[in-house]
Amino acid sequence: MTSTPTPTPPRTSEAATAAPRTSAVEIATALWSVLAVVVGAWILVEPSWYPLGSNDPSAGFSLLADVPTRAVGLIAVMLGVVGIGAALTMSARLPSARMGYGLVAIGALETLVFTAIVPDIRLLILMGYVCALAGPVLVFGILIAGARGNRRNLVVITVAAAAIATGLVVFGANADSFSHMTDELAGGFAEAGPAMLFVGGAFIGGALWLASTVRHLRRLREQCVGCGHPARGLAGNVATWGRWVTIGAALCPLPYVLLRMTWMTPWPVSMEAAVLEADPGLRVFGLSLGFAALAGSVLTLGLISRWGEVFPRWIPVLRGRSVPAGPAAAAALVVAGAITLAGRSVLQPVAAGDGGIAVLGDVTLLLVPFPIWGPLLGAAAIAYFLRRRTQCRRCADS
Repeated sequence: MTSTPTPTPPRTSEAATAAPRTSAVEIATALWSVLAVVVGAWILVEPSWYPLGSNDPSAGFSLLADVPTRAVGLIAVMLGVVGIGAALTMSARLPSARMGYGLVAIGALETLVFTAIVPDIRLLILMGYVCALAGPVLVFGILIAGARGNRRNLVVITVAAAAIATGLVVFGANADSFSHMTDELAGGFAEAGPAMLFVGGAFIGGALWLASTVRHLRRLREQCVGCGHPARGLAGNVATWGRWVTIGAALCPLPYVLLRMTWMTPWPVSMEAAVLEADPGLRVFGLSLGFAALAGSVLTLGLISRWGEVFPRWIPVLRGRSVPAGPAAAAALVVAGAITLAGRSVLQPVAAGDGGIAVLGDVTLLLVPFPIWGPLLGAAAIAYFLRRRTQCRRCADS
C-alpha cells in the first residue's frame, strides 16, 4: 500500500504573509501630522504669524492668497488630526479592502494639499539658494576627499580654483563685497524665509504622505512594500521614451544658465550693469545660481548615463558601487515637483488676468521652459526607476 504524497503549498510572497508593522515612513508621517495640528492651532491663535495670504508680497504666485487665514488654520488642524490616525492605521491589518482604499483616498488628499496646493515657486527658490550656497563647498569637498584615489581630481581642483580666483579679481570682488552680499541675503531671508520654510515644510509632509500611501497601496495589491514587485502595468520600451524625455529635461534649464552667464558681460539680462559693477558679490551669487542650474542639467543626463548607475571613480568611498535606483529617482522627483510648482506659479498670474507677462519682465521667454521642465524631469525619473528597478533582497528570497 502506497501513501499519497502531500502536495506542497505554493510559495507566497513575503509581502502577503508577513505580519504588518509600522515602519519609519508611517511614523514620520504621523509625527509630521502632529506638527500640522500644532501649526494650524497656532495660526488660529495668532493669525498675524501666518506667512502666506493677502499680505504676502508673492501672493500672486500662491493658491492660498484668497483663502481666509482662520480657514487655513482650521483645515490644517483637521487634516493633521485625520492624518495621525490614517498614517498609523495604514500598516495595520484592516477588516476590509474598502477601508484600505478609504485610507488610500485620505493619503491622496493629504498628498494633493501639501505637495500641490500649499507650495509655490518659493520652494524652488529655496532649493536653488541652498544649492548655490552649499553646492560648491560640497563638490570641492568630494573632489578633495577623492583626490587620493584619483589624481585627476587634483587637476580639476587646481583648474577650478584658478578660474574662480581669476573671476574674483576681474569682477573686483573682495571681502567687503561678500560681506555686503551676505547682509543682503540675510535680510532677504528674514523677510521671505518664513514663507519659504512654510511651503518647504508642507512639501516635505506631502512627500511623506505620498510614500506612506504608495506603501499602503502595495500592501493592498499584495506587492512588496519595499520595491513594488510583482510589478503591474509597467510602460513598454522604457529605454526609448525615457531617453528622449531625459534629454528634453536636461535642455530646459539651459536658458536660465544663459541668462546668468550674461552677468559676466557688459550686457547683463534682467539686471542693470551699473548695479553689478557696484556690487560684485551680487554678480558672483547670480553666477552661482547659474552654475547650480547647469549642474542640474548635467545630473539629469546621469539618468541615462553609465555614471548614473555606478558611482564614478572621483567619488570617495562610494566609487564603483551601484547607485541605488530608488533614492536617485526620488531625489529627481522632488526636484521635478518643485519645478512643476514653479511653472504653475509663473502661469498663475497670466491665467488670473493679473498681467503676469508684465510682472515677469524681460526674462519671460527664459522662464517658458518651467511649465514643461518639471513634467519632463518627473517622467525621466520614473523611466530611470522602471529601467533599473530589480527585486529587493527581501522579496527575492521569499
